[in-house]
Amino acid sequence: MPADPPHPLTLGTHANWDRMVAEANPASMLVAIRSKMGDRIRQHLDAEDAWQETLLMAWRDRESFQWRGPGSFRRWLLQVADNRIRDLAAHAVAGIRGKLVAFSDMRSPSSDSSGSCYAGPVQTTSPGRAEADRELAARMEAALAAVPEDGRDVVRLRLFEDLTMEEVGERLGLGVEGVRYRFRRGLDCYHRALRQAHLVDSRGLFPE
Repeated sequence: MPADPPHPLTLGTHANWDRMVAEANPASMLVAIRSKMGDRIRQHLDAEDAWQETLLMAWRDRESFQWRGPGSFRRWLLQVADNRIRDLAAHAVAGIRGKLVAFSDMRSPSSDSSGSCYAGPVQTTSPGRAEADRELAARMEAALAAVPEDGRDVVRLRLFEDLTMEEVGERLGLGVEGVRYRFRRGLDCYHRALRQAHLVDSRGLFPE
């Protein structure tokens, strides 16, 4: 059986981490995370805090990540976010405010005796970058809200949560052809709203 291919986080450098997080599209991750959080969880934590905690936990557990290409990293981050949100939901039901993960909690499994902490994920996110991600996420959400209701969840699950057409159908109780039809119509509406908001880059690509 062939060994798993090496991945950019093997050495855990900040440069590799920053590049991979950027490729995962932080703004769209904020949209996905916010959609996963119910009203009660939002009383305890906002999507930006959940995203930062997701990054901290992913950085901590990066050695367990099995590389399958750039897309696999984003899907893994979504799974890490799911786990964190689930923990926060349990705290909310119990009436306990979720504890933010601290840098001091992030110890490397292979760290030296100095016990250096995993500080990379948040320390390398500048306030300007965070604000830009926040604004882009808000515009993406506005464009998604412009999609007719019967296709909105299909577009959200496919674009932002990276589900396959079959997985979207299972989640929504729809056949695959019905999912494809709603996705095509919904995607046209979503792209139209992005164009109206001038969210198209110099290559004519949409921020998905």
